[in-house]
Amino acid sequence: MIITSKKQEQAIEQAWSYVFDKLWYAPLHQIYDYLIGDTLEETLAAMPTPEEIRESYPNPCGWGTGMEDSTLSMGTVLETVLAKYAVTGDDELRKTADDILAGLILNGTAAPERGFIARAVSPRDGKSIYMDSSRDQYTNWVYAAHLAINSDLVSEERKAALRQILVWIAEKCERDVKPETGGWLMRLDGKPGIVSQMVHDGLGPHEYLRLPMFYMAAYEASGDEHWKQLYRKCADVLLPLAEENFHEAYWRHYAVEEQGYIYGVYQHQYSARLLFDCEEDEAYRARYLEQMRRAAVYAEIFMQEAYRNMDAVTGPEPRRRPWQEGLEDGYNYASHWLNPSSELFHGYRYQIPDVITDTSRPLQSRYLRNASEVVIVQCLCPGYAMTEFARRAFLEFVEKCDFSGASTYWPMIFCDAWWLAKKSGQI
Repeated sequence: MIITSKKQEQAIEQAWSYVFDKLWYAPLHQIYDYLIGDTLEETLAAMPTPEEIRESYPNPCGWGTGMEDSTLSMGTVLETVLAKYAVTGDDELRKTADDILAGLILNGTAAPERGFIARAVSPRDGKSIYMDSSRDQYTNWVYAAHLAINSDLVSEERKAALRQILVWIAEKCERDVKPETGGWLMRLDGKPGIVSQMVHDGLGPHEYLRLPMFYMAAYEASGDEHWKQLYRKCADVLLPLAEENFHEAYWRHYAVEEQGYIYGVYQHQYSARLLFDCEEDEAYRARYLEQMRRAAVYAEIFMQEAYRNMDAVTGPEPRRRPWQEGLEDGYNYASHWLNPSSELFHGYRYQIPDVITDTSRPLQSRYLRNASEVVIVQCLCPGYAMTEFARRAFLEFVEKCDFSGASTYWPMIFCDAWWLAKKSGQI
């Protein structure tokens, strides 16, 4: 084990303070996405109105508005709290966990449809949500619930609520994900969600294990054999596709040529870890373990790219501008990626406002997120030892990052990486 320095420990404390001082909105138990000025209040004042949210403006996911990733963030922070508690035994973390779970439960019950996981709840009225979610929001929510229902830090009342929502998610999957629907999870208007396809031969290699994960989580939560049977049925189709397509060449190209985010590998690791934890058949467990091992190995490529760019990305992060101002420079997601023949995806434009004010550093938060998520991916794999390079590079990032100068949520991922690494004896 490497002995961490006082400077590094203070840096992580600074990162933790940034999250709760600048991004945490206590009245709704939400963590919002970015800062416009020095305080969250300035961002809250510029967030979409309830009317804009109802109209799916500027897009049905709320991308770029500051309220697109609260569920992702709260899942990360809950994992941090539970890992920190495992290391320190600090009972004050019990309230923090409860606060975060209140937000996750709110986002799991805010929609009129059971099983729909909202990205965030509006601070403007305390109830409005965008009508489209994503595989990724569900993944972080489900994994956080899995951790919580297995933790002594969480009350039985919270666990009961989480178990119920996990079953609702599985019921939604069973309703929505069928051959006749194209394998999509649906938006609240009953149309496919733009980043919520669950079954298809052409999914990304990191996406095949999500549906098995959701059904397995419902089985763990309820003990209902129905969910176990659905899990095994879809796992027998989708696990071989993951095994075939999750390979080094794909991720090396994505990390180096495309300068991409590692979050696909990161969420794949959550899926494989939950399945590994809950599966009773040792043959399947061995296959999930191999998926995790490959993810841990390939993650190193992203650390190498982040480290190459360390000096360029560890200074203060530019503040974002109000999303309304960024629409002039925004782009249409549907026409650029998923549906190139049309600007509409099932009736809606997916225009994303460009809120980055300093375009000379567009990759700053990307490399910082990648550097910390590499550690999470590697620490989640049972029996995997981080390489000396990855360990040293992460600690150097911790020392050099300006956590107090951040404007987005990447500091919380460093906290998660730090405490998972401490818990697993990697640092």
